[in-house]
Amino acid sequence: MYDLLIKNGKVVTADAVTEGNVAVKDGKIAAVLEAGIEPEAGKVIDAKGKYVFPGAIDTHAHLNDPGYEWREDYEHGTAAAALGGYTTVFDMPLQK
Repeated sequence: MYDLLIKNGKVVTADAVTEGNVAVKDGKIAAVLEAGIEPEAGKVIDAKGKYVFPGAIDTHAHLNDPGYEWREDYEHGTAAAALGGYTTVFDMPLQK
């Protein structure tokens, strides 16, 4: 049994965009499944008509911490990134 099943979505991979399902176990993608294959899961999300992306990576973020926290700080910048689907950010230092 999986922890989460995201079903009926347009699953985006490096190779293609296909109709299918994504199964998650212990916080990690455990299987990318063809449409119609729906294993048992603790929670099910119907993503019909939506795209299902893996977490994005921002390779050029300015979190301005330390130095310019009044613009943005680590706490708020990473929270905004997570809300936007980013799982990783690389902080670029500011030149003074």
